[in-house]
Amino acid sequence: MITHHAVILFVLVPVAQRLRGELGDFFAGCIFTAELSTPFVSLGRVPIQPKQQHTLLYKVNGILTLTTFFVCRIRLFPFMYWSYGQQQGLSVLQVPFHIPFYCSVANAFLIAPQIYEFSLLCKKASQLFDAPPAKKDG
Repeated sequence: MITHHAVILFVLVPVAQRLRGELGDFFAGCIFTAELSTPFVSLGRVPIQPKQQHTLLYKVNGILTLTTFFVCRIRLFPFMYWSYGQQQGLSVLQVPFHIPFYCSVANAFLIAPQIYEFSLLCKKASQLFDAPPAKKDG
């Protein structure tokens, strides 16, 4: 996980800054918004080590993870297109044809793993909340 974020910070950000020049500040800023869910995703790993997945903290963090992940990593992309369309007087469906093609391709490459990871988070959450309560002896 640390390597992943280091590569983003030290390789992808400088390359993207160089390639985009003065264009796309709004889109670049929106992409950074995706990182708002990272603390919740990371915090979710902590209770797993001592087998504390049944705690209220773990469940509340799970809800926060799902919410922030969806808003900051999934819903972000339609919002970017909608917002740009509002600024330019375009419908959401017209935006991909009015921005450089590589921007839409890059967004597709960015959202695809987010959708996959969100589906995994939803599957894990459904298992956690659908699990029958543990039986207590005594």
